[in-house]
Amino acid sequence: YRDSLQSLDEVLLHQHDPVYRAYQHLPWNSEEVAYFMKMHPANVHQHYQAWGGKKTERRRGSAATVLTLRTASRIYQWDDAGVPEKTLARRLKRDYAFIRQARERRTEYEPEIIRGLQIMFPQEKMRKPYRE
Repeated sequence: YRDSLQSLDEVLLHQHDPVYRAYQHLPWNSEEVAYFMKMHPANVHQHYQAWGGKKTERRRGSAATVLTLRTASRIYQWDDAGVPEKTLARRLKRDYAFIRQARERRTEYEPEIIRGLQIMFPQEKMRKPYRE
């Protein structure tokens, strides 16, 4: 009886845990989830490992050329706030071509980010590819 109560408590706890919802329903790695949770990636990685580990797809390329979901989200948030391209490039330590590529791919990345945020935070109305 005690074991069944403990497992019920764990189920109820996980239903309200954005990290667990991401683990269960999103192909995102722990670094992506950590960015949107405002947590250290190692903490999210620890949870993933405790839940049995997770194979995730990595975007191919060097760190300087790969557009991750978290970087795309940050660019779109700053774009929406009117931050100039020069400032974006400097803050992200990326060239202008990278920033332009991210902007061109917004229609590809934005729905994926919003969908993921809706899964992680169902109580919030997500209409933008970032948390406000």
